[in-house]
Amino acid sequence: MGRLPSLRSARAVRPPSRRALASAVAALALGGCAQFPELDRAISPEARAAPAPRIEPLGPLVAEPGAGQAETARDETLARAEALRAASAALAGQAPDPRAQERIAERRRRLVAERAALSE
Repeated sequence: MGRLPSLRSARAVRPPSRRALASAVAALALGGCAQFPELDRAISPEARAAPAPRIEPLGPLVAEPGAGQAETARDETLARAEALRAASAALAGQAPDPRAQERIAERRRRLVAERAALSE
């Protein structure tokens, strides 16, 4: 089995020189000046003749909270919670069959154990 090279014999990796970085930046910049006729042909004459879109300020659009969407969502959530509480109260008086009671008890024990394990 051959020996592994020691760290002393490994050559240090040097960062690229300024000249190499400048050359890479210049090559990328020159690539941005290229003409792409395929892209020019992709725009239809109707699209070229269309007026430029109107630019609207963003401030008023961001300032509006959504015209009551938060209140509506809150009201819907509260109504759903109340309906679930009513359904739960209606079912509270009904006793499930013994097998269902055992499944519920087993599931409750597992959930309690999982909660205890997570809180540790």
